[in-house]
Amino acid sequence: MLANETCRACCLRSALNKADQIPLDPQTIEQIKKEIREAAAGCAVRESAPSMTAVLLNVIRKYQDIDAPMLEAKKRFNRLMLSVEEKVMGIVRASGDPIRRAIQFAMTGNYIDYGVIADVSEEKLMELMEESAGIAIPDRILQSFREEMASARSLLYITDNCGEIVMDKILIRLLREMYPDLEITVLVRGFDIQNDATREDAEDVGLTALVPVTGNGVKVPGTPLDGSLRVAPETEALIRAADVRISKGQGNFETLCGTGLNTFYMFLCKCDTFMDRFDMARFSGVLVNEKDLRFLSS
Repeated sequence: MLANETCRACCLRSALNKADQIPLDPQTIEQIKKEIREAAAGCAVRESAPSMTAVLLNVIRKYQDIDAPMLEAKKRFNRLMLSVEEKVMGIVRASGDPIRRAIQFAMTGNYIDYGVIADVSEEKLMELMEESAGIAIPDRILQSFREEMASARSLLYITDNCGEIVMDKILIRLLREMYPDLEITVLVRGFDIQNDATREDAEDVGLTALVPVTGNGVKVPGTPLDGSLRVAPETEALIRAADVRISKGQGNFETLCGTGLNTFYMFLCKCDTFMDRFDMARFSGVLVNEKDLRFLSS
């Protein structure tokens, strides 16, 4: 999905704000911001917002390591969600509809997104977890999800953020139990970017002991199949070969929407663009299949 002017402006504003936080002299900061604006102007109109974000962050990386400071936050949220994993799994199993309940928790984990939310809060996360049973999932979409899982031979689960991947793990555990013939592979980011999950993070939460996990080969907060920062050829082949995909998060939606692939998008609406597009309040959960997105023209 192409970045509209609102998204492009947001990407630029976010990068400029990051530049202002670098502990360097004002003259150097202005030089960095000049380079960021030039890089933004040079981004092709056909670039998605996640790809544009990656380009602008690369400018900042020439002056400051912006990935290492995120490592502690990633580990902190992994540990936090691991501490509640079995409790959440118990809630899921005890519910009248385990698939629906697991999806609600998986959606809620998508709150942990430093790319969109500057002040990710453990308290807010726990509040959303407590309220997750209220997330509305249309019966028609959920029934389609069940039917696809039952008939598919292979599922590619495309993750988004750290911490969130523990809730993904719960859904994957459930899918393995309910659909034992379904081959599940997990796709994570190829390199550290923002607080997105990599293979190292998947190992940290025990995902690699559950299912095969592979990186997508790029340092982008999404899964671009075109543009200047597209995924590795073997990753694209893996994506296209799967019978069905679960795509977590706004960044993956922005890079995969419109491909025509049989994909279920699962995320929380966290910015004005998504709230407007889906006509939902902030932190509302979305589960929608690619085939139902024909009306989304922007």
